[in-house]
Amino acid sequence: MRNPFADGEAALKLARDTNRKVLIEVGGEWCSWCHVLDRFLNEHPSLRSRLHKTFVLLKVNVDATNDNAEFLSAFPRTLGYPHMYITDSGGTILFSQDTAEFLQDGQYSEQRFRAFLDRWGNQHD
Repeated sequence: MRNPFADGEAALKLARDTNRKVLIEVGGEWCSWCHVLDRFLNEHPSLRSRLHKTFVLLKVNVDATNDNAEFLSAFPRTLGYPHMYITDSGGTILFSQDTAEFLQDGQYSEQRFRAFLDRWGNQHD
């Protein structure tokens, strides 16, 4: 079982070293929309590449055996999964993103995801 506190510290260090922010994606293997999001990014390599240029990605699992409540207690409550949080390289929460906002006509929208990356890719700590 992974330790989100240790993983988070490693993500913050990498973000500081590479001048990026951290994008925390909360979900799990049970989450069908998490798989849809992964497929969407795999089918759009330019978006996936921009995502990784802008952010250090930290995935945090929540499931019936481990809800990672202690780690997630520092963040605003989620309305659904997957859910994203953006922090600066110091760990300050900058934004809470419901991924349903990326949906258009029942599927993830390349345009909406690109607008999200445009918004955060042009900002520096």
